[in-house]
Amino acid sequence: MLDLKHASIAKALILFNMMHEIDKEMTTKGPHPTDYFLVMAYVFACQIIPPFVQKKLQSNIQDLIERLENKKEPLSFIHLHACDTEAVIRILRQWQNPWPAISKPAHVRKFIEEKTPPPNPLAPDKGPDGPEKKDFRKFAALFPSQALARQWEPSLADTLAEYKKTGKGKKLLQQIDATWAVNNTLIDYDVADYELEIPGGSCAYLEFDPLEMVSAADFASKSGERAKAKTNNSIDRLADVFRVITISTMKLHSQKRLIVEMIVGEMTDIMERIRYNALEHRRPDPKNSKTDEPLDPTKFPQTYDYIHMSNIPDYIGGHLTTFLVARPLLNDKSLSSLRFNNLLNSPEFENHEAFQSEYLLMHDEEHIKSHFSVRRRPGASIADNPIFKSMFAGKISSFAFEGDMIWD
Repeated sequence: MLDLKHASIAKALILFNMMHEIDKEMTTKGPHPTDYFLVMAYVFACQIIPPFVQKKLQSNIQDLIERLENKKEPLSFIHLHACDTEAVIRILRQWQNPWPAISKPAHVRKFIEEKTPPPNPLAPDKGPDGPEKKDFRKFAALFPSQALARQWEPSLADTLAEYKKTGKGKKLLQQIDATWAVNNTLIDYDVADYELEIPGGSCAYLEFDPLEMVSAADFASKSGERAKAKTNNSIDRLADVFRVITISTMKLHSQKRLIVEMIVGEMTDIMERIRYNALEHRRPDPKNSKTDEPLDPTKFPQTYDYIHMSNIPDYIGGHLTTFLVARPLLNDKSLSSLRFNNLLNSPEFENHEAFQSEYLLMHDEEHIKSHFSVRRRPGASIADNPIFKSMFAGKISSFAFEGDMIWD
């Protein structure tokens, strides 16, 4: 796991720690209901969080701080290099207190209202807002089902039931403002402090729609299983996603098949260092041939079956840099692949050939294969989607709506 910012690594550590806590609970108490899946869903996707989520979030942050301060690995399957530990602790300590400029739910509502851009006229018409969308516009919050609210936050269940019955939200809004908390993990305090000093700066990036995040991660919706889902509440469905992720992650851990190496740095630099075995923490200490650490970074792999880069190639030279630094890290002994997407300037390109010509001066994929030993895997084209044909045909190229590009 590689990122430029310590805040991203700290957020991932919190979620991994919550998975570990669930595993401990189930081991000591046996199978039983837990609020942790719902907690992870809120921490991952929501700008403001109910009291029981805030309590669990802060206890996990404190747990990580104590472990890192005692010079221990964050978890038995996670390696964080010692040079990054102090910076991660500092981020975790920042999240123990609100960021002064946005410290209350009312601040979040105002911020979202001011910063949310108007609807894009080119975007597909999504139809009228559903109940959850209307609630989010009014409260800047997502609410669990009545059953889960009753189980984990009874006072919320009563107020929520009254709101659903009468449509009057004043009492619910007052309760949110009095008892809910800002999800501090969504704010990189260092960046936010800097942006605050710039006229027109965004300060904190909170103006997203959590319902869209849930939709993007909703396995049931993508697989056509929505009708079989136990709930239609978005946050409940996201909790089910984290249930699956947690079970899978801890199963791999129990089978000793999972190691997470967390690195803070710039992608091309780190990839080249991995290739040439020049990462400081991976090199053996000549003064100490034995290690007491549960994870030995000198044995970490230098080649991989799968490398996911998101849209980082947009900012480092596209295909050319990607193929030069990431391709050498693919495992040539088995099917392996690179994955990335284009978000920065996709409307500028008519198709893949134009995109490849811009960054490689090679449009032909056979030509690319002969130089870099990679071939793009064909993917589904959005241009075949009836919505695209009716709205965008002749106006904008289908490449603007491409998803991840996979090169084997």
